[in-house]
Amino acid sequence: MAVVFYLNDSQKPDGHTVYDFMKKLQDWILENLEFTVSVGIGSETQTLGNIPQCYAEAKVHLSYKPVFGLGSLIGIRDVHAKTEGRIFPHLQSVRTLVKSFRTDDGQWQNHMISLFQALKKGRFSQGDINQITNYLIYHLNKELMEMTGEAQELWATEYKPVLEALVEHSEKLEEWHERLVMLLSELEPRVRAARCARNNHELICQVKAYIETHYFDPDLSLNRISDQYEMNPRYLSKLFKEEFGEKFIDYLLRIRLEEAQRLLLKTDLPVHNIAERVGYVHVISFHRAFKNGLGVPPGDFRKKTEVKSNG
Repeated sequence: MAVVFYLNDSQKPDGHTVYDFMKKLQDWILENLEFTVSVGIGSETQTLGNIPQCYAEAKVHLSYKPVFGLGSLIGIRDVHAKTEGRIFPHLQSVRTLVKSFRTDDGQWQNHMISLFQALKKGRFSQGDINQITNYLIYHLNKELMEMTGEAQELWATEYKPVLEALVEHSEKLEEWHERLVMLLSELEPRVRAARCARNNHELICQVKAYIETHYFDPDLSLNRISDQYEMNPRYLSKLFKEEFGEKFIDYLLRIRLEEAQRLLLKTDLPVHNIAERVGYVHVISFHRAFKNGLGVPPGDFRKKTEVKSNG
């Protein structure tokens, strides 16, 4: 459920009004119903056009529920309060690992190694490792339960219980890493086989490959690809989401922004040239998409990275 709050002129946009209201709602639900509600809170905005971004922020905050616990209220101030914590800096790596596993891009083991090496440098308790594992299970469950019925059953009946048991029985980080890699390596080909058993798997993979080789085309769109592959746009969009856990438009945007980041870091090309190279006719549209996706304009992204490199 999504809720949009409209604050009048007498209510300061400090976030307290939203927190107080949602806390009262949580208390009422806890007292009168047989379930709990966790809440992710996005930032405030003065314009309607920024509401999608606020909603996206709220979804990201809610994804930290396994860390904050059931029945949590999670906003930007709560996230910031934990960013200096022991495990919080590694949670993005967990999400990247899971996304890589779901999309079958062949990189999840590299992400797993990076995560393990980063954790090995710190001093983590059994409780810390348990929280990271629970976070991993949460996102694997979210991704795999969006797939075909066979993949869902495979995950829910065979692998999720084993991973949950892993939380209780891995006393050493090395043991945790070894068991986790073994389980995911065993699950990977079985999920792939479930994918391949579907008639549309090969076609959707062709669509994905087409996006990756034509992302620079400003006219690339769902309707255009649907026409090319003679499919209904809505049906193609549904199949793409089921296969890769990401909407067509979100995947196209991610590919474009990843290439834009590479060009900003590796070349001296002006921003307007980079915009053209990643499929944007108007540089202002590129600026807006880049800032919404990465939080800073492309020019500031390049400067910030240069400062870090020189420092």
